[in-house]
Amino acid sequence: MANREEVKASLLALNITKVVADISGSGDSGWVDLIKFYAGEEEFADVSKDLIDSSEQFVFNCLDSIIPGFVNNDGGFGMVEWDTFNDIVTVNGGTYYTETYEFDEVTM
Repeated sequence: MANREEVKASLLALNITKVVADISGSGDSGWVDLIKFYAGEEEFADVSKDLIDSSEQFVFNCLDSIIPGFVNNDGGFGMVEWDTFNDIVTVNGGTYYTETYEFDEVTM
């Protein structure tokens, strides 16, 4: 179950109105560091493994669609918040990079 509508329907059936996830990655691999489910303002803990996995895949895909390949090279990070009641996804994130400064030979 990775279809947005199916995941949303399963979450709403449990009265889960918000999903929040922290995501990171580098070296061509990425993962969800933390995912939380909320029923209103209360954190909801009784979520099946299948629904957790499907939700993680959905939020990961959201970040990857905004910052394609964010896990490549030095990597990147992000936070995804999904208001399931209104079906609004908010994505914040960025990428890491290594900067190189080169200079000509200096004789002192």
